[in-house]
Amino acid sequence: MTFFALEHLNLIVLFAGLASWTSLAAFNNLRAFRHGTLYVGFIMGMSALDMPDAPDHPLTARAVRSQRVHKLAFGAIILVEIAVAALLWTALAQVVMFGPALSELAAFGALTGFMGLAFLLLVSGSWFAYYAHMEQAQLTHFVMILVALAGMIAI
Repeated sequence: MTFFALEHLNLIVLFAGLASWTSLAAFNNLRAFRHGTLYVGFIMGMSALDMPDAPDHPLTARAVRSQRVHKLAFGAIILVEIAVAALLWTALAQVVMFGPALSELAAFGALTGFMGLAFLLLVSGSWFAYYAHMEQAQLTHFVMILVALAGMIAI
């Protein structure tokens, strides 16, 4: 049992980076809750599909325009981000202290949580047709899934 092993540096960097990134996302979302709620409202309200002089889009029947629901949805996203960040920090600590072999369960759990967060954002965003105006966000969510898969392979 070693405290720090150079051969595990790739996993240490992976978990430190993902934990930091997810923690920062949760912190930023908490800090700018009103703005984030408006942003989620823009997506859930499908405002980008409401173009003047354009025929009604059949998907806009899914639009949710309730500010209360927008706040609840954004709050749920933040809670998931916090939970995933906690899993990632825990996996990092275990990889540093025990190495990948003894921390496999925590590592897979954390990466599965991270992948779940990405799928949550991807599927919910797709439900509200965010891909029509937010291609970069959709690509980011796909990359998050690929990073999680690569991490699982590295373990």
